[in-house]
Amino acid sequence: MYKILALAIVVSYFIYHGITGQRGIISTINIDEKILDNTKKLNSLQKERSSIEYKIRILRSGSTDHDYIDEVIRRGLTMADPNELVVLIK
Repeated sequence: MYKILALAIVVSYFIYHGITGQRGIISTINIDEKILDNTKKLNSLQKERSSIEYKIRILRSGSTDHDYIDEVIRRGLTMADPNELVVLIK
């Protein structure tokens, strides 16, 4: 009788930790969710980096786009051309 009870306790212990332990089922599910979230963040950051690298490549190349340079300068200095209409949005 005691052997069966001891065996049941040992089996229960392993089942419990198999579900809730550090490497159990619940932890595995949480880790998978974190991996998906971080993969989405990584993809977003890679797109942002590509955009920034493209802008840098445009500014460094010998055939620079003068309109783009003008846009960057105006945005950085918050200035407008006298012939432009400025619309302020709150």
